[in-house]
Amino acid sequence: PASTVGSRSDSRSDPQHEDAGRTHRNTWMRLLSLPFLLVSSFLLPVAAFSRPALRTRGAVRSQISMASMTATAAAVTGEGGVSSSKQRLVVVGGGPIGLEMAVAAVRSGKWDVTVVEQGGEICENVRSWSHVKLFSSWALNMSPAGISCLEDLGKPVPKCVPVAETTPDDFPSGGDLLEQYYTPLAEWLAASGCCEIKTGCEVVSIGRGSLFKGDMGKAKRGAVPFRALVSIGGVEEAYIETDAIVDASGTYGNGNWLGVGGVPALGERLLGGRICRTIPDVSSNPEAYLKKTTVVVGAGYSAITTINGLRELAAAAGDDAG
Repeated sequence: PASTVGSRSDSRSDPQHEDAGRTHRNTWMRLLSLPFLLVSSFLLPVAAFSRPALRTRGAVRSQISMASMTATAAAVTGEGGVSSSKQRLVVVGGGPIGLEMAVAAVRSGKWDVTVVEQGGEICENVRSWSHVKLFSSWALNMSPAGISCLEDLGKPVPKCVPVAETTPDDFPSGGDLLEQYYTPLAEWLAASGCCEIKTGCEVVSIGRGSLFKGDMGKAKRGAVPFRALVSIGGVEEAYIETDAIVDASGTYGNGNWLGVGGVPALGERLLGGRICRTIPDVSSNPEAYLKKTTVVVGAGYSAITTINGLRELAAAAGDDAG
């Protein structure tokens, strides 16, 4: 009833009316807060069990450049006041950057390293583009630490010439890099006694001890080791505890969606494996392309490489087969 509300002057002059109004408002505030409490109680368990930000599959991942890898290596190898006691390091990804990171850490003498590679062999992604000739020379694809590893093994070091003096012979293919550089690096790491390379393993999740997201910023957090859940061949799981983790899982194979604004185009997800999001070796599978229409989406180096491959395939097969 209107009389229970009263006017402003009434609520000031009559303490009984004031108390009744306050009780009325408090009751409504409690009722209005119930949906928020219910939603919060639902969300908190979800947040507690949600996966950490680090992902190694099915999303676009940050690709570490040689420059940023060098900076990370400087931190890992002890420059800047890192303790000289030997610690544990997990490198996620056994590709070019992962191997370089492992080499830098092992050569520092301060880390026991575990490299976790999802593929069946090291540099699995490089093997898929082994037919591609790079547009950067040998000198830009090898680190001083990596060259030292080749020398330690007695392996020949590819000739490094100044960029201004390069010729077509100074640009390796993915296969050249794999054979003459990355495979020897893996051999050196295995022989060092300070590095274990686990192939066929996928890092599923990473946490820090028993801490949750709500424990961010606590002083004790830095003293708690990481714990990585690793899937071994998809049939077995194991935990790896480590003092530091470097994500070198890369981005290859995780192409952008084809629709406007990065949203999947209509029907794109239904096509699944019929869309190739890497650089195909068209010459090894000519029947998939000859006398057919191929759409190449993009205008970067990968797209140009693919178009050149299709053009050369059609020219080799003759006009009638193009």
